[in-house]
Amino acid sequence: LQFKLGIDPTRMQPEVSAKVGRIRRSLPRDIQEPVISRFDPNDQPIFTVAVLSKERSLRELTDLGDQVIRPRLESVNGVGGVQLGGAATREIHVELDPASLRAYGLGPEQVTAALDRENREVPAGRIKKGDTERGVRVTGRVSDPMAFGNLVITVRNGSPVRVRDVGRVLDTIAERRGASLYKDTVSLSVDVLKISGSNTVQVADNVKAVLADIERQLPRDVVLRATRDDSRRIRASLEDVQITIGVGAILTVMIIYLFLNSWRSTVITGLTLPVSIISAFFAMWALGFTVNTMTLLALSLAIGLLIDDAIVVRENIVRHVSMGKDHHRAAKEGTDEIGLAVFATSLAVVAVFIPVAFMGGMIGKIFFQFGVTVSFAVLVSLFVSFTLDPMLSSIWHDPQAMEKGDEAWANAGPIRRIALRFDRWFERLADRYPNGLRWAMRHRLAVVGVATASVVVAGLIIPRLGFTWMPDFDGGEFSVGYRVAPGSNLQYTLGKARQLDSAIRTMPEVDFTSLNIGGRGGGPNSGNINVRLLPHKERQRSQFEIQTALRSQLGKFPGLSANIGQTPTIFGGRGAPITVNVQGPEPHRLKLIASQVLEAMRRVPGIAEPQSSDEGNLPQLNVTVDRQAAWAAGLGINSIANTLQPLFGGARASVWQDPAGYTHDVVVIFPDSLRRTESDVANIPINSSAIDSRTGLPASVLLSQVADIQAGIGPQTIERRALERQIRINAQVLPNEPIGDVADKVKAAIDSLTLPPGYRTDFTGNVQDLNDTKRYVGEALILAVIFIYLILASLFGSFLQPLSIMLALPLSFLGVALGLLVTRGTVNVMSMIGIIMLMGLVTKNGILLIDFVNQRRAEGEPRLQAILESGRIRLRPIIMTTVAMIFGMLPLAFAIGEGAEQRAPMAHAVIGGLITSTLLTLFVVPVAYTLLDDLAEWARSKRKVPAGHEAPPVGVLADASASTPA
Repeated sequence: LQFKLGIDPTRMQPEVSAKVGRIRRSLPRDIQEPVISRFDPNDQPIFTVAVLSKERSLRELTDLGDQVIRPRLESVNGVGGVQLGGAATREIHVELDPASLRAYGLGPEQVTAALDRENREVPAGRIKKGDTERGVRVTGRVSDPMAFGNLVITVRNGSPVRVRDVGRVLDTIAERRGASLYKDTVSLSVDVLKISGSNTVQVADNVKAVLADIERQLPRDVVLRATRDDSRRIRASLEDVQITIGVGAILTVMIIYLFLNSWRSTVITGLTLPVSIISAFFAMWALGFTVNTMTLLALSLAIGLLIDDAIVVRENIVRHVSMGKDHHRAAKEGTDEIGLAVFATSLAVVAVFIPVAFMGGMIGKIFFQFGVTVSFAVLVSLFVSFTLDPMLSSIWHDPQAMEKGDEAWANAGPIRRIALRFDRWFERLADRYPNGLRWAMRHRLAVVGVATASVVVAGLIIPRLGFTWMPDFDGGEFSVGYRVAPGSNLQYTLGKARQLDSAIRTMPEVDFTSLNIGGRGGGPNSGNINVRLLPHKERQRSQFEIQTALRSQLGKFPGLSANIGQTPTIFGGRGAPITVNVQGPEPHRLKLIASQVLEAMRRVPGIAEPQSSDEGNLPQLNVTVDRQAAWAAGLGINSIANTLQPLFGGARASVWQDPAGYTHDVVVIFPDSLRRTESDVANIPINSSAIDSRTGLPASVLLSQVADIQAGIGPQTIERRALERQIRINAQVLPNEPIGDVADKVKAAIDSLTLPPGYRTDFTGNVQDLNDTKRYVGEALILAVIFIYLILASLFGSFLQPLSIMLALPLSFLGVALGLLVTRGTVNVMSMIGIIMLMGLVTKNGILLIDFVNQRRAEGEPRLQAILESGRIRLRPIIMTTVAMIFGMLPLAFAIGEGAEQRAPMAHAVIGGLITSTLLTLFVVPVAYTLLDDLAEWARSKRKVPAGHEAPPVGVLADASASTPA
């Protein structure tokens, strides 16, 4: 049962139990009781270790794993279970002889009952004598497994018939349905599962510590090798994010010094970073968050964002100091002057991330902690900017801020001289900006045309980038799944799998492989090979190049079908990117339709190794009982089935306890030599309820006398979804192929097939996640824009002025498109979140500019003069905050660490959007401001002018420099 997101399975379990209880009567009486358990997607092995030895048999390794390794690991805090793969479990087999059974008139059920009856230890009460009492116990357990042959089944003609008279006892192993190899060496695989909600890294560390202790206690020839460690990927991801945060913080601080050329200003501004980040950790603790990939990713992205408010406040204070004011007055007036703009910019950013935190679907669950962490850190940075920064600026005098020209150059060291050179260059650039702005005011229609063209170009580029769920990344490991024909035994499957495994290990980039057959519920005809590659620095080819080379060899193994699995993402998961569920009522027709869909998918470009869950029919023998003949012989269907089941499937009759106290199953079964052909089944003697008058024993007839045995086929699995029969078709996607585009082609190919009424296809997997993400991100984007507008309208007291500021939003799309195009990226989860993040960032520049223009006009300056002076003064904080944000994201954009390729698209989108939006905002926003201002003035004049005295058309100005009241 898969519940909707947000539903607690624990709360639903009693209701499910009640539902199952109601239908229990309609289920067959001889089935085991239904078991209801909670399954978590995280309920996959987080750690796997191979147990190897050159001197010991697999049975001995299995005993060590079952008796030594498993109990120790199960006691580790956070471990939910331990499973053994490829095991050779010790069993005591009682192999029956059908001829002897027939001679004694016995059936396998009588042997099973005797083994259970005679191998017991039963408490019989107690006796009292004086002041003491002693227990009475009947000790009848078999101490030596070979002694099971001496147990009496029944008495014939006064003589006991023992187990050894009708068969032989073997101390052997259970029939193997799986195998495990490490580097082509037979091994025992130990899978460790964690409790849902526990810390993967902590559990893995605890497991490693216990394994190190266990290895010291094991015999010297026994070696433990870790073949899977999910904490390695998580640890590498966290380490990369931590490095990103550190390097981003250093680069951001360097940018501050470069613009302010004062180490005291740099310290005052830079203090915002540790205060905000530490406060964010406090919020994470209070809300029950963990230090994980998403929370650290939030902080790494927010490095440049957190310091923006402090940069703007400090820069304005320094400007007031340079005007000759004392530090206390400069701190107060500088903060007051910029306060509204800073407050508006921070609220705009928070307004963007709150919808991100509360998106629906899987994407909402993933980014909830991300959005809340960023929002809280931004609010703390706003608080620090209005308190700590002005306070330090008022009491910590900065002589360097007062120095100008030759005085500053004479007192500067080599590092500060670099900053002063940059400052001179920037001042010359700032002096030219008003001239460009004046030109823009004279050619407003041209500027609007350029802005419109940028949006159109972005709209043409973005669809060509392609859509995917998560970007591909080189994780250094992947799996190769394989299967052979249904009905193949373990030895045949192992032989074919070893051929594939040997071919993989010939690749120079492969560190090791671990092969598994029949693991985690699979049959003996399928399995997978986990491939671990050498570290990035030690190989020439990327993981994608290796997979491409391997794909060209997969078809060279006759009788074996293989596919390369998906690399786990930072969100986990190894499922197929594209899953098509073919559903319909009639099984045979459904198979035909599913095969048509499979063939159509094979022809789609970008699809790799599509496979159907319908592996084919399983060969079987159909025993069709002749009811009339069986009734005449005194047999029923039940007696025939009870005879065949233990002989061919094995029946657990009892358990044997070894001297160490460990128990092993005692199984009644036919020898392998009598379980091979149809005649072996046909010649099975069945004891009837009738008595043979000659011998006085139960009459015995051959199965062939009362039943027809014919070869047949049957399904391996029967799968239903929402009560409808279905066949799943899973497909991988070639590297660098957008899943969304490939899925659209698959859908078109399937639509070209004319499906009969009642049959349909349904997409699940990453395709469904991608479609849901598009919808939820679109909703979050709309909400973010609405929230930004409401905030700006309330703070500026105008319905039109926020529109001029918000024109910067579409202007960022060109940079997003170019950033992803240059880096060969796609529109995916990460880049979508980056686009939403941009909505809050790009409004900051317009707010800083328009707010100062309004202040100037309120003081009586003409509109054009106010725009030019505000642009000149606000250019430095605008460029500073933009460059600080860009440099803070550079480490993430370069994707230096392992797995960083998955997070990099977010930085690519943000950096590209910031660059284009900033460049265009410096000219488009002032132009839009004047156009909207003219529109407001025209509307006011329209209401005042009598009929027949219309105002000039909107957008046509006689004098662009005309003064218009705010």
